[in-house]
Amino acid sequence: MHRRALTAFVLAVAMPVSAHADLSAHWELHANFDDRSMPGASADCTFKQENERLTGRCEDATVVGEVKGEMVTLRLTLGRTHDTMIFTGRLDDDDTVIVGRFSYAGKGDGSFLAVRR
Repeated sequence: MHRRALTAFVLAVAMPVSAHADLSAHWELHANFDDRSMPGASADCTFKQENERLTGRCEDATVVGEVKGEMVTLRLTLGRTHDTMIFTGRLDDDDTVIVGRFSYAGKGDGSFLAVRR
């Protein structure tokens, strides 16, 4: 092998291969406010992923977001009020569960769990 070809081969083998999770699926989202006097909520969601970009729906809310490695960020815009909720979480190793925190402006913060169905 020529030196250049060998160098290119070694670099190609040594470079980490990133496996991108595809979150395109139906998900069940559960959210609970830190303030337990506020009722929690559940929603059926459908996400479509293209590269790092997510789009979809959760009941009457539209969803846009992104996936960067194991980190997932979702912005839900509620249909009736147009309020926005921001969800930031970590995807598990099996790409079936997202666990994290959310913020709902004017209402409070809390924790969430999303499970692939």
